[in-house]
Amino acid sequence: MQAEGTQVTTGTRRHSALGTAALALFLAWRLLLTRIWRRCARGSRAVARGICGWSAQWRHIRAYHSRTRCAWDTGHAETRSTAAAFGLRAFIGGLAIASGLASAGGDPLERVLLALLVESLWAAARLTILALLVPEIELERESLFIVYAAALIPYALALGPVLRLGALAASAILTARGLLAAKVSEATVRRATGWAFGGQAAVLFLGFAGRTALAVIAAA
Repeated sequence: MQAEGTQVTTGTRRHSALGTAALALFLAWRLLLTRIWRRCARGSRAVARGICGWSAQWRHIRAYHSRTRCAWDTGHAETRSTAAAFGLRAFIGGLAIASGLASAGGDPLERVLLALLVESLWAAARLTILALLVPEIELERESLFIVYAAALIPYALALGPVLRLGALAASAILTARGLLAAKVSEATVRRATGWAFGGQAAVLFLGFAGRTALAVIAAA
């Protein structure tokens, strides 16, 4: 009888232990599912907020570039600042993508970094020339920077020499539109954009012509 009682007690304990383990496993599984659900819910809300933010930004960017004169005449300052911020991000993003593609293509790191530095210096030089040739009495420096930064958007696709030249031309056109919309005189716009963008185009063309002439001489 004592042995039977001991076996019953042992079986009861084992059953109780198995039940406790099963309950603990169930609770852990439910806690895991709850955490996953909460993280998914937070992630979906964050994505939704991001999409709403991006859509609002795109409305400002589209409004600025499609109705540039209106954006400077009666548009909200947020439209202009959003377009400028996006233009800067486009420029930086385009350089980053171009650098990544060049590295993946086997270009040495030194050459990639040099190209990145040169393009950044060219951008700074164009802005400096515009600041020197557009009198502050015609356009405040802050507004000039907004015009220039918003016009950098074509550089998002400047992924090669030809595309960079196209981005330079498109950026020049957008800059001229912005300056005219901001009530800068036509003569000043022609002079400023001509020196700022035409000067770089001339240097690039002379460099290409020089390399071509050296290649022809070497081949002869």
